[in-house]
Amino acid sequence: IRGGQPAGWPPRPVGTAFWPPERARGFRSAPHGTMPPTREGADMEFYGHIIDGQEVPSLDGATMPDIDPYTREPWATIALGGKADADRAVAAAKKAFDTGPWPRMGYEKRQQLMHRLADLMEQNADELAMADTRDMGKPITQSRHDVARSILNVRFFADHARMSTGDALPMDTGHHAYTRWEPVGVIAAISPWNFPLMLGTWKVMPALAWGNTVVWKPAEDTPVSATIIGRLAIEAGFPHGVLNIVHGYGPDSAGSALTENPDVERITFTGESGTGKIISAVAARNLTPVSLELGGKGANIVFDDADIDNAVHWAVEAIFRNAGQVCLAGSRLYVQRGIYEDFMVRYKAAAEALVIGAPKDPAPQFSAALASH
Repeated sequence: IRGGQPAGWPPRPVGTAFWPPERARGFRSAPHGTMPPTREGADMEFYGHIIDGQEVPSLDGATMPDIDPYTREPWATIALGGKADADRAVAAAKKAFDTGPWPRMGYEKRQQLMHRLADLMEQNADELAMADTRDMGKPITQSRHDVARSILNVRFFADHARMSTGDALPMDTGHHAYTRWEPVGVIAAISPWNFPLMLGTWKVMPALAWGNTVVWKPAEDTPVSATIIGRLAIEAGFPHGVLNIVHGYGPDSAGSALTENPDVERITFTGESGTGKIISAVAARNLTPVSLELGGKGANIVFDDADIDNAVHWAVEAIFRNAGQVCLAGSRLYVQRGIYEDFMVRYKAAAEALVIGAPKDPAPQFSAALASH
């Protein structure tokens, strides 16, 4: 279950040993599918799993390098999880749900803790934005926008759960029948690489707001911002085991272990359609409900009464923003014949005017694509 990777590609380079932050060693660039040689003196921060309120290495000590797609050099060392780590995270989440305070505390208390997390995200916005920029080559201005949207996700769902209501149903027998939204248990959330933080919080936060516990597996290419969120949740006072983060690949690894675990009550996945089919088939064996958001093609349709400059602006945004790595990117463009020539002249000029450059520079609108995809 490899988020978006084409079938038949060789496995990406992974490490085989756990190095704590103070002993982390770097990697040189290497051909796809090979282990890069190490080099001394390149201290890189270690990002572990967040399990049961602690940041931990993998049980077998395995790690993988986190590659900056712009420099093609590793910039961090990531815990490489497998089945044992995923099972450990699910067990922690189940214990937190079955015996912990999270599903039993009132909406107000959960709301307060989630707003505290959003406050901490605001205080650490630069670190979160730089994490996504380094992980996937997204221009820093776009990463900052994603962080702001992610903070809004946390706040919205924190408030939404408290304000939502059920239904009262008429009964001829005189009984009082009503519906009520209640938490179900452990949620497995598998998020994609193109909007690591924004789409991750979109999955995780509604589940938490309603009292569920979560095991979040971010895409293996973009793991760092999820770890930072896990650290901030601990700092915010989330009970242990409520939010767990596991890193790793999909097939025969952490991803497949999560979807196969019978203690997982719901699965939410964003990624490519082939992986969605696999997850659906696996979940069916345990009758686990699944929410899938899969890739597709978006089309822009421009009629001759449109504001052409506005249409050109959004047509360019639709296909070039985030280097075109958007599931609803406007990769189809239909323009009414009467304005076609004029539209295309303006469209070409707007596209050629895009600033291309290093993702850490605030000026570029277009930078590195995630090379492995």
